[in-house]
Amino acid sequence: LNHCYSVLCWKIHKYEKALELADRSLAFWKDSVFRKTVFALKGDIYLDLQQVDSARLYIEKGRNDADFRKKAAYALSMCELEKRLGHYEDALRFHELYACSVDSLMKKEETNRLGELQQKYDYSLMQNENGRLKAKEQRMKILLYCSYFMVYTTGINKRKSTSYRETNRKYWRKKLFGRNAFSI
Repeated sequence: LNHCYSVLCWKIHKYEKALELADRSLAFWKDSVFRKTVFALKGDIYLDLQQVDSARLYIEKGRNDADFRKKAAYALSMCELEKRLGHYEDALRFHELYACSVDSLMKKEETNRLGELQQKYDYSLMQNENGRLKAKEQRMKILLYCSYFMVYTTGINKRKSTSYRETNRKYWRKKLFGRNAFSI
């Protein structure tokens, strides 16, 4: 929290308060990678206070090449420092490092974004395929039920028509031949 307030004080040009809060952050974060961020902030504060030796010391302490954003921030701070000292060749070198770091960061973010889009596309394809397979399965079930119904109703009609024919035959035999009619 002290670090956030320190950044806020630095942005509104209350440098002494920003340095005090940064020191509190350093006291709190004894053994942490976060200390490099606080050192880099102190370097930027000293740079704004025109204390270039202190600025260089803290900017170097805050150097972090593991993260593209922090690497870019380091390069930008060193570029500004070298520019203020009149070392324009070194300032240009740091500006090129800054530009390279920003390009790398943008490529990384674009690659991540493309990966996310690819995952969404693949998921969409899978959902469409699942929907297609479910529809096909439903059509097959409907076809099976229709076939079963047709076979069942045909069997009932056949039984009905057989029993109807038999009943009709018996009726006409009785009528034509009487009660003791022989079987045909």
